[in-house]
Amino acid sequence: MKLFRIMAMTVFVTISSFMAVVYTACDKDKCASLVCKNGGWCTGGTCSCLRGFYGTTCDSSWVSNVIGTYIDSSVCIPFDTLRGFTSTITSPGLDSIYISNFANTGYTVKGLVNGVTHTIEIPTQTVHHNVIISDTGYYANGVIHMHYTKQSGIDTVTNYTCDMDMYH
Repeated sequence: MKLFRIMAMTVFVTISSFMAVVYTACDKDKCASLVCKNGGWCTGGTCSCLRGFYGTTCDSSWVSNVIGTYIDSSVCIPFDTLRGFTSTITSPGLDSIYISNFANTGYTVKGLVNGVTHTIEIPTQTVHHNVIISDTGYYANGVIHMHYTKQSGIDTVTNYTCDMDMYH
């Protein structure tokens, strides 16, 4: 009887040890306990966010960082320097913004933001019958840095390549 208890205990310990090794060796679903917000999705334990959102669970809206009024300065080639004009950024949606008085033109342009890369893109758009603007930029520490092109003129088209800083 004593021998039977020893054998039973040995078998129990062996099976328990084997089960513990098998259980801990299995790959667990790293996304099982992670909830990605705002349309984000989990891959390998990390949330991938839709454009306009960032954070470990996609819980922050990048657009909210850039909304506000800015004092701008712009330098263009050929020579065209503009300083001290004001632009206001508003947002109609999750990943889009409107910039009023863009580059001191008096016109509003629509832009798209990317919360992952903190970039702003202004697709090519005609803001007036003879003014076409396109742009790329990024946001860092309360300043938006833009590099844009502007075409203007009716009879003679002038292409400007410009850098603009917008201070929040």
